[in-house]
Amino acid sequence: MNDKPRRTREHIIADLSHHHLEYFILKQGFTFERVDNDYGYDVQIFFYDEQGFCENGQVLIQLKATDNIERYLRTNAVAYPVQTAHLRLWAGELYPVILVLYDAQHECAYWLYIQTYLQSLSELEHKRLYTQKSLTIYFPLTNKLELSTLKTWQMYKNEILNAVAMEIRTC
Repeated sequence: MNDKPRRTREHIIADLSHHHLEYFILKQGFTFERVDNDYGYDVQIFFYDEQGFCENGQVLIQLKATDNIERYLRTNAVAYPVQTAHLRLWAGELYPVILVLYDAQHECAYWLYIQTYLQSLSELEHKRLYTQKSLTIYFPLTNKLELSTLKTWQMYKNEILNAVAMEIRTC
């Protein structure tokens, strides 16, 4: 009998999910910070313009990982349960929150812009955010993490900054 700490498969695929995402971040020339105390966020992404100058704002990432993507596959999406406490937290964020689901068997990941997804929920689904412990989230199969995805996330962040700047100018 071994009484030492054990590294489980869950630990391994969680680390793999970080490294998969970090590859794309670094390849695009951006930087990241891992969040030490995970209360709903695993990574913060910081962006730079074409000349390498730091931009304002960030994108927040929550990573999930699975060894059994087939369990969650649907016709056009991956259906994955998420704690509603996290969804309620993310709904209140100013900057984009992206949920990334890593498929360890196929070494790929799917992503979802949480705030826009939550805005698209029906009234009944929205009520479930406050009455259930978890809600099934649907990642479109077309939302596969690729190098260009980081530019899309940067655009989401910049749209928010522009909207805030417009609001400030009109005050």
